[in-house]
Amino acid sequence: MDHLLSQFSLLSDEALTDKNFDPKRVEDLMAAFEQEAMASWAAMEAEADEMAREAEASLRAAEAQFESLIAQSMMELESLGRLHGSAMAEMRSLVNGAEAARKMGKYMMSAPSAASRKYADAAVASSATVKSAWVGGDARQSGRIHPN
Repeated sequence: MDHLLSQFSLLSDEALTDKNFDPKRVEDLMAAFEQEAMASWAAMEAEADEMAREAEASLRAAEAQFESLIAQSMMELESLGRLHGSAMAEMRSLVNGAEAARKMGKYMMSAPSAASRKYADAAVASSATVKSAWVGGDARQSGRIHPN
């Protein structure tokens, strides 16, 4: 293109100075400009087509990778769902076990308490019996001496 511009500059100088200048030479140069423009246009179009093909190939690769990631994510989600279900079952089992242990502990705590209450009641009753026997059988108070 630069060569054509310099040639156009020379022809325009010659047209100004030469009275016998042939305008056909300018027309020929303009035809060369047109051919150069058409070749440049075709090269740009070919380059754009190549870029479009590369972009489409890149897009297809990205779509394939996206599809693969989506499929993998769905499999992981299903796996997590199964894990969640088993974790919930395990938690329910642990909660039930803990509740049973709590009830057993409560029972175990009430049994000694009831036994100690019975022991204390028996001790009080025994003490009252001994006291009444002692009070009732005190020789100093009654003035009598036991025959043994």
